[in-house]
Amino acid sequence: MELNYIRVVKNFWFALIVLIAVETQAQSDFRPGFVVLNNGDTVSGYLEYSVRDIQEKECRFRREKQGTTTHYSPVELTGYGFESGRQYVTRTIPIEGDNRSVFLQRLQSGRANLYLYDDKFYLEKDSLFQLPVPKKREVNTDNGMYVVQDNLYVGLLSMTFADCKMELKNPAYEIRWLSKAVQAYNRCTGSVTVTDRTSSTWTKVNWQLFGGVKYVGSDSESNLFSFFPLAGASLELSSPIVNDKLFLCVELMYFKYYSQRTEEYVNPLYTMRIDYTYRSSTVSVPIGIRYNLMPEVQTIYFKCGILLNHTFNPSGSTTIEREQAGVVTTSYSEVTTENFQGTGFWVGAGYLKSFRPKLNVFLEIRAELSGNLNLLGGLRF
Repeated sequence: MELNYIRVVKNFWFALIVLIAVETQAQSDFRPGFVVLNNGDTVSGYLEYSVRDIQEKECRFRREKQGTTTHYSPVELTGYGFESGRQYVTRTIPIEGDNRSVFLQRLQSGRANLYLYDDKFYLEKDSLFQLPVPKKREVNTDNGMYVVQDNLYVGLLSMTFADCKMELKNPAYEIRWLSKAVQAYNRCTGSVTVTDRTSSTWTKVNWQLFGGVKYVGSDSESNLFSFFPLAGASLELSSPIVNDKLFLCVELMYFKYYSQRTEEYVNPLYTMRIDYTYRSSTVSVPIGIRYNLMPEVQTIYFKCGILLNHTFNPSGSTTIEREQAGVVTTSYSEVTTENFQGTGFWVGAGYLKSFRPKLNVFLEIRAELSGNLNLLGGLRF
Protein backbone atom coordinates (compact mmCIF):
# COMPACT_ATOMS: atom_id res chain seq x y z
CA MET A 1 0.00 0.00 0.00
CA GLU A 2 2.82 2.40 0.85
CA LEU A 3 4.52 1.83 -2.53
CA ASN A 4 1.24 2.43 -4.36
CA TYR A 5 0.69 5.60 -2.38
CA ILE A 6 4.15 6.95 -3.25
CA ARG A 7 3.61 6.06 -6.92
CA VAL A 8 0.26 7.89 -6.97
CA VAL A 9 1.77 10.99 -5.36
CA LYS A 10 4.67 11.06 -7.83
CA ASN A 11 2.33 10.66 -10.81
CA PHE A 12 0.05 13.37 -9.48
CA TRP A 13 2.84 15.93 -9.07
CA PHE A 14 4.28 15.09 -12.48
CA ALA A 15 0.88 15.58 -14.13
CA LEU A 16 0.31 18.82 -12.21
CA ILE A 17 3.70 20.25 -13.25
CA VAL A 18 3.01 19.42 -16.90
CA LEU A 19 -0.45 21.01 -16.67
CA ILE A 20 0.92 24.17 -15.11
CA ALA A 21 3.71 24.42 -17.68
CA VAL A 22 1.19 24.14 -20.54
CA GLU A 23 -1.21 26.58 -18.88
CA THR A 24 1.54 29.13 -18.24
CA GLN A 25 2.83 28.87 -21.79
CA ALA A 26 -0.66 29.32 -23.20
CA GLN A 27 -1.72 32.19 -20.96
CA SER A 28 0.88 34.84 -20.23
CA ASP A 29 -0.23 37.57 -17.85
CA PHE A 30 -1.07 40.50 -20.14
CA ARG A 31 -2.85 43.47 -18.54
CA PRO A 32 -4.30 46.71 -19.94
CA GLY A 33 -1.65 49.39 -20.44
CA PHE A 34 0.06 51.68 -22.92
CA VAL A 35 3.40 52.50 -24.51
CA VAL A 36 4.75 55.96 -25.38
CA LEU A 37 6.72 55.92 -28.62
CA ASN A 38 9.76 58.12 -29.20
CA ASN A 39 7.68 60.38 -31.48
CA GLY A 40 5.33 61.10 -28.58
CA ASP A 41 2.44 58.89 -29.70
CA THR A 42 0.68 56.87 -27.01
CA VAL A 43 -0.56 53.43 -28.05
CA SER A 44 -3.02 51.52 -25.87
CA GLY A 45 -2.97 47.75 -25.60
CA TYR A 46 -1.79 45.08 -23.20
CA LEU A 47 1.49 44.70 -21.31
CA GLU A 48 2.96 41.51 -19.90
CA TYR A 49 3.10 41.62 -16.10
CA SER A 50 6.27 39.93 -14.88
CA VAL A 51 9.00 40.35 -12.30
CA ARG A 52 10.46 43.83 -11.98
CA ASP A 53 13.92 42.77 -13.24
CA ILE A 54 12.42 41.95 -16.66
CA GLN A 55 10.19 45.03 -16.80
CA GLU A 56 13.20 47.28 -16.15
CA LYS A 57 14.98 45.95 -19.25
CA GLU A 58 12.22 45.12 -21.72
CA CYS A 59 8.59 46.00 -22.52
CA ARG A 60 6.41 43.22 -23.95
CA PHE A 61 3.39 44.74 -25.66
CA ARG A 62 0.32 43.54 -27.56
CA ARG A 63 -2.26 45.67 -29.32
CA GLU A 64 -4.80 42.88 -28.73
CA LYS A 65 -4.76 40.63 -25.69
CA GLN A 66 -4.30 37.48 -27.79
CA GLY A 67 -2.27 39.22 -30.52
CA THR A 68 1.38 39.18 -31.50
CA THR A 69 3.88 40.27 -28.85
CA THR A 70 6.22 43.16 -29.65
CA HIS A 71 9.41 43.45 -27.57
CA TYR A 72 10.53 47.04 -26.96
CA SER A 73 13.92 48.00 -25.57
CA PRO A 74 14.41 51.26 -23.59
CA VAL A 75 15.88 53.04 -26.64
CA GLU A 76 12.63 52.41 -28.57
CA LEU A 77 10.21 53.99 -26.07
CA THR A 78 9.85 57.11 -23.97
CA GLY A 79 8.06 55.00 -21.39
CA TYR A 80 5.19 52.61 -20.73
CA GLY A 81 2.79 51.71 -17.95
CA PHE A 82 -0.10 49.63 -16.75
CA GLU A 83 -3.50 51.28 -16.42
CA SER A 84 -3.61 50.41 -12.73
CA GLY A 85 -0.04 49.47 -11.96
CA ARG A 86 3.60 50.23 -12.46
CA GLN A 87 4.78 53.10 -14.64
CA TYR A 88 8.18 53.20 -16.37
CA VAL A 89 10.15 55.96 -18.07
CA THR A 90 13.30 55.72 -20.17
CA ARG A 91 16.43 57.25 -18.66
CA THR A 92 20.17 56.87 -19.18
CA ILE A 93 22.14 55.95 -16.07
CA PRO A 94 25.72 54.75 -15.42
CA ILE A 95 25.95 50.98 -15.01
CA GLU A 96 29.32 49.27 -14.53
CA GLY A 97 31.16 52.20 -16.04
CA ASP A 98 28.90 52.58 -19.09
CA ASN A 99 25.89 54.81 -19.71
CA ARG A 100 22.90 52.62 -20.52
CA SER A 101 19.27 53.34 -21.35
CA VAL A 102 16.92 51.53 -18.99
CA PHE A 103 13.31 51.62 -17.85
CA LEU A 104 13.13 53.30 -14.44
CA GLN A 105 10.04 52.54 -12.41
CA ARG A 106 8.44 55.87 -11.52
CA LEU A 107 7.19 56.06 -7.94
CA GLN A 108 6.54 59.80 -7.49
CA SER A 109 6.37 62.68 -9.95
CA GLY A 110 6.18 66.44 -9.58
CA ARG A 111 8.85 69.07 -8.97
CA ALA A 112 10.96 66.13 -7.80
CA ASN A 113 10.66 62.61 -9.26
CA LEU A 114 11.48 59.36 -7.50
CA TYR A 115 12.46 56.24 -9.45
CA LEU A 116 13.46 52.67 -8.69
CA TYR A 117 15.84 50.44 -10.64
CA ASP A 118 17.61 47.24 -9.55
CA ASP A 119 16.58 47.87 -5.91
CA LYS A 120 18.28 51.28 -6.01
CA PHE A 121 16.47 54.62 -5.80
CA TYR A 122 17.04 57.56 -8.14
CA LEU A 123 16.00 61.17 -7.57
CA GLU A 124 15.37 63.67 -10.34
CA LYS A 125 15.01 67.38 -9.73
CA ASP A 126 17.27 69.53 -11.87
CA SER A 127 19.23 66.42 -12.80
CA LEU A 128 19.01 62.67 -12.24
CA PHE A 129 21.22 60.96 -9.66
CA GLN A 130 21.28 57.80 -7.57
CA LEU A 131 20.58 57.86 -3.86
CA PRO A 132 23.45 55.76 -2.42
CA VAL A 133 22.53 52.45 -0.82
CA PRO A 134 23.29 52.55 2.94
CA LYS A 135 26.38 50.60 3.98
CA LYS A 136 27.13 49.12 7.37
CA ARG A 137 30.57 48.97 8.95
CA GLU A 138 32.03 48.02 12.30
CA VAL A 139 33.53 50.69 14.55
CA ASN A 140 35.79 49.84 17.46
CA THR A 141 35.35 52.18 20.43
CA ASP A 142 36.41 52.20 24.08
CA ASN A 143 33.00 50.74 24.92
CA GLY A 144 33.29 47.87 22.46
CA MET A 145 32.54 47.09 18.83
CA TYR A 146 29.55 48.80 17.22
CA VAL A 147 27.91 48.50 13.81
CA VAL A 148 27.08 51.85 12.24
CA GLN A 149 25.34 52.64 8.97
CA ASP A 150 26.16 55.53 6.69
CA ASN A 151 23.05 57.25 5.41
CA LEU A 152 24.59 59.36 2.66
CA TYR A 153 21.27 59.41 0.83
CA VAL A 154 19.74 61.43 3.67
CA GLY A 155 22.38 64.12 3.24
CA LEU A 156 21.75 64.24 -0.52
CA LEU A 157 18.02 64.58 0.07
CA SER A 158 18.58 67.40 2.56
CA MET A 159 20.78 69.27 0.06
CA THR A 160 18.33 68.72 -2.81
CA PHE A 161 15.36 69.82 -0.71
CA ALA A 162 17.24 72.71 0.95
CA ASP A 163 14.85 75.30 -0.49
CA CYS A 164 12.09 73.86 1.70
CA LYS A 165 14.25 73.33 4.82
CA MET A 166 12.67 69.93 5.38
CA GLU A 167 13.35 67.91 8.52
CA LEU A 168 13.80 64.27 7.50
CA LYS A 169 12.82 62.06 10.42
CA ASN A 170 13.39 58.32 10.84
CA PRO A 171 15.07 57.80 7.46
CA ALA A 172 14.71 54.44 5.73
CA TYR A 173 15.96 53.34 2.32
CA GLU A 174 12.63 51.96 1.15
CA ILE A 175 9.66 52.94 -1.02
CA ARG A 176 7.27 54.15 1.65
CA TRP A 177 9.64 56.55 3.47
CA LEU A 178 11.28 57.97 0.33
CA SER A 179 7.87 58.45 -1.31
CA LYS A 180 6.64 60.42 1.69
CA ALA A 181 9.75 62.61 1.61
CA VAL A 182 9.31 63.41 -2.09
CA GLN A 183 5.59 64.04 -1.62
CA ALA A 184 6.32 66.48 1.21
CA TYR A 185 8.83 68.36 -0.94
CA ASN A 186 6.48 68.59 -3.91
CA ARG A 187 3.72 69.97 -1.69
CA CYS A 188 6.15 72.47 -0.19
CA THR A 189 7.10 73.81 -3.64
CA GLY A 190 3.47 74.02 -4.72
CA SER A 191 3.88 71.24 -7.25
CA VAL A 192 1.14 68.70 -7.83
CA THR A 193 2.55 65.38 -6.65
CA VAL A 194 1.44 62.21 -8.37
CA THR A 195 1.85 58.76 -6.88
CA ASP A 196 1.96 56.08 -9.53
CA ARG A 197 -0.01 52.88 -8.94
CA THR A 198 -2.62 54.89 -7.04
CA SER A 199 -5.08 52.00 -7.37
CA SER A 200 -2.73 49.75 -5.38
CA THR A 201 -2.64 49.72 -1.60
CA TRP A 202 0.30 49.18 0.71
CA THR A 203 -1.33 46.25 2.46
CA LYS A 204 -4.18 43.90 1.62
CA VAL A 205 -5.78 41.18 3.75
CA ASN A 206 -7.65 38.16 2.38
CA TRP A 207 -9.62 35.61 4.39
CA GLN A 208 -10.34 32.01 3.47
CA LEU A 209 -12.75 29.42 4.81
CA PHE A 210 -12.21 25.86 3.63
CA GLY A 211 -13.00 22.23 4.17
CA GLY A 212 -11.68 19.01 2.73
CA VAL A 213 -10.22 15.61 3.42
CA LYS A 214 -6.84 14.44 4.66
CA TYR A 215 -5.30 11.21 3.46
CA VAL A 216 -2.95 9.63 5.99
CA GLY A 217 -0.65 7.03 4.44
CA SER A 218 -0.19 3.69 6.16
CA ASP A 219 2.20 0.76 5.77
CA SER A 220 -0.47 -1.69 6.83
CA GLU A 221 -3.01 -3.32 4.47
CA SER A 222 -5.45 -3.72 7.37
CA ASN A 223 -5.68 -0.05 8.26
CA LEU A 224 -9.43 0.49 7.84
CA PHE A 225 -9.49 4.30 8.03
CA SER A 226 -7.32 6.51 5.80
CA PHE A 227 -9.45 9.53 4.88
CA PHE A 228 -10.48 12.11 7.46
CA PRO A 229 -12.58 15.29 7.14
CA LEU A 230 -10.93 18.58 8.06
CA ALA A 231 -11.92 22.23 8.29
CA GLY A 232 -10.07 25.49 8.71
CA ALA A 233 -9.58 29.17 8.02
CA SER A 234 -6.67 31.27 6.86
CA LEU A 235 -5.44 34.84 6.65
CA GLU A 236 -3.29 36.12 3.78
CA LEU A 237 -1.34 39.37 3.82
CA SER A 238 0.13 41.03 0.74
CA SER A 239 1.44 44.38 -0.48
CA PRO A 240 -0.06 44.99 -3.95
CA ILE A 241 2.05 48.09 -4.46
CA VAL A 242 5.17 45.87 -4.28
CA ASN A 243 3.88 42.63 -5.83
CA ASP A 244 0.23 41.64 -6.25
CA LYS A 245 1.04 37.94 -6.77
CA LEU A 246 2.93 37.18 -3.54
CA PHE A 247 1.22 36.54 -0.19
CA LEU A 248 2.16 35.58 3.35
CA CYS A 249 -0.37 33.08 4.66
CA VAL A 250 -1.20 31.76 8.12
CA GLU A 251 -3.80 29.01 8.50
CA LEU A 252 -5.62 27.14 11.23
CA MET A 253 -6.74 23.58 10.46
CA TYR A 254 -8.52 20.95 12.57
CA PHE A 255 -9.12 17.23 12.03
CA LYS A 256 -9.80 14.08 14.03
CA TYR A 257 -7.78 10.93 13.41
CA TYR A 258 -8.89 7.35 13.99
CA SER A 259 -7.20 4.13 12.94
CA GLN A 260 -7.79 0.45 13.46
CA ARG A 261 -5.41 -2.39 12.64
CA THR A 262 -5.63 -6.13 13.16
CA GLU A 263 -2.75 -8.61 13.24
CA GLU A 264 -3.05 -12.40 13.34
CA TYR A 265 -0.44 -14.96 14.35
CA VAL A 266 -1.00 -18.67 13.65
CA ASN A 267 1.13 -21.60 14.82
CA PRO A 268 0.43 -25.28 15.56
CA LEU A 269 -0.34 -24.63 19.22
CA TYR A 270 -2.64 -21.57 19.11
CA THR A 271 -4.00 -18.66 17.08
CA MET A 272 -3.72 -15.10 18.32
CA ARG A 273 -5.40 -11.98 16.96
CA ILE A 274 -4.46 -8.48 18.12
CA ASP A 275 -6.71 -5.50 17.39
CA TYR A 276 -5.18 -2.02 17.75
CA THR A 277 -7.13 1.25 17.74
CA TYR A 278 -5.86 4.83 18.00
CA ARG A 279 -7.64 8.19 18.07
CA SER A 280 -6.58 11.80 18.46
CA SER A 281 -7.45 15.39 17.55
CA THR A 282 -4.97 17.69 15.84
CA VAL A 283 -4.79 21.43 15.33
CA SER A 284 -2.39 22.36 12.55
CA VAL A 285 -0.96 25.82 11.85
CA PRO A 286 0.50 25.96 8.32
CA ILE A 287 2.62 29.09 7.78
CA GLY A 288 4.01 29.88 4.35
CA ILE A 289 3.90 31.87 1.16
CA ARG A 290 1.60 31.80 -1.82
CA TYR A 291 2.38 32.83 -5.41
CA ASN A 292 -0.25 33.38 -8.09
CA LEU A 293 0.79 32.74 -11.70
CA MET A 294 -1.94 35.02 -13.05
CA PRO A 295 -4.32 37.73 -11.73
CA GLU A 296 -6.83 36.48 -9.19
CA VAL A 297 -9.70 36.55 -11.69
CA GLN A 298 -8.52 33.08 -12.72
CA THR A 299 -5.17 31.59 -11.78
CA ILE A 300 -3.12 28.58 -10.81
CA TYR A 301 -1.07 29.16 -7.66
CA PHE A 302 1.68 27.54 -5.59
CA LYS A 303 2.09 27.45 -1.82
CA CYS A 304 4.77 26.12 0.51
CA GLY A 305 5.84 26.55 4.11
CA ILE A 306 6.27 25.00 7.53
CA LEU A 307 3.68 23.12 9.56
CA LEU A 308 3.13 23.36 13.32
CA ASN A 309 1.02 20.52 14.76
CA HIS A 310 -0.49 20.17 18.21
CA THR A 311 -2.08 16.78 18.88
CA PHE A 312 -4.23 16.44 21.97
CA ASN A 313 -6.31 13.73 23.68
CA PRO A 314 -4.36 10.88 22.04
CA SER A 315 -5.55 7.48 23.23
CA GLY A 316 -5.65 3.91 22.07
CA SER A 317 -6.65 0.40 23.00
CA THR A 318 -5.39 -3.13 22.42
CA THR A 319 -7.59 -6.22 22.34
CA ILE A 320 -5.83 -9.61 22.34
CA GLU A 321 -7.84 -12.72 21.48
CA ARG A 322 -6.09 -16.09 21.94
CA GLU A 323 -7.59 -19.38 20.78
CA GLN A 324 -6.01 -22.64 21.96
CA ALA A 325 -7.56 -26.12 21.99
CA GLY A 326 -10.99 -24.63 21.32
CA VAL A 327 -10.74 -22.22 24.25
CA VAL A 328 -10.79 -18.49 23.54
CA THR A 329 -9.40 -15.96 26.03
CA THR A 330 -9.63 -12.21 25.57
CA SER A 331 -7.72 -9.38 27.23
CA TYR A 332 -8.30 -5.66 26.77
CA SER A 333 -6.20 -2.64 27.71
CA GLU A 334 -6.42 1.08 27.08
CA VAL A 335 -3.47 3.43 26.58
CA THR A 336 -3.60 7.19 27.08
CA THR A 337 -0.61 9.29 26.19
CA GLU A 338 0.27 12.93 26.71
CA ASN A 339 -0.42 15.69 24.21
CA PHE A 340 2.47 16.32 21.85
CA GLN A 341 3.67 18.80 19.24
CA GLY A 342 5.46 18.42 15.95
CA THR A 343 6.72 20.36 12.93
CA GLY A 344 7.05 19.65 9.25
CA PHE A 345 7.04 21.07 5.74
CA TRP A 346 4.38 21.20 3.05
CA VAL A 347 3.93 22.19 -0.60
CA GLY A 348 0.75 22.72 -2.53
CA ALA A 349 -0.83 23.89 -5.75
CA GLY A 350 -4.33 25.03 -6.53
CA TYR A 351 -6.74 26.76 -8.85
CA LEU A 352 -8.55 30.02 -7.98
CA LYS A 353 -11.48 31.57 -9.85
CA SER A 354 -13.33 34.79 -9.11
CA PHE A 355 -17.11 34.98 -9.29
CA ARG A 356 -17.49 38.43 -7.73
CA PRO A 357 -15.00 41.25 -7.01
CA LYS A 358 -14.53 40.08 -3.42
CA LEU A 359 -15.54 36.42 -3.66
CA ASN A 360 -13.37 33.65 -5.07
CA VAL A 361 -13.58 29.88 -4.93
CA PHE A 362 -10.56 27.59 -4.92
CA LEU A 363 -9.52 23.95 -5.05
CA GLU A 364 -6.11 22.93 -3.71
CA ILE A 365 -4.01 19.79 -3.32
CA ARG A 366 -1.31 19.79 -0.66
CA ALA A 367 1.42 17.29 0.23
CA GLU A 368 3.13 17.13 3.62
CA LEU A 369 6.68 15.88 4.13
CA SER A 370 5.28 13.19 6.44
CA GLY A 371 3.46 11.65 3.46
CA ASN A 372 -0.03 12.97 4.16
CA LEU A 373 -2.14 14.54 1.43
CA ASN A 374 -4.80 17.24 1.81
CA LEU A 375 -7.52 18.03 -0.70
CA LEU A 376 -9.04 21.42 0.12
CA GLY A 377 -11.83 23.53 -1.30
CA GLY A 378 -13.34 26.76 -0.08
CA LEU A 379 -14.12 30.44 -0.38
CA ARG A 380 -11.69 33.36 -0.46
CA PHE A 381 -12.78 36.88 0.49
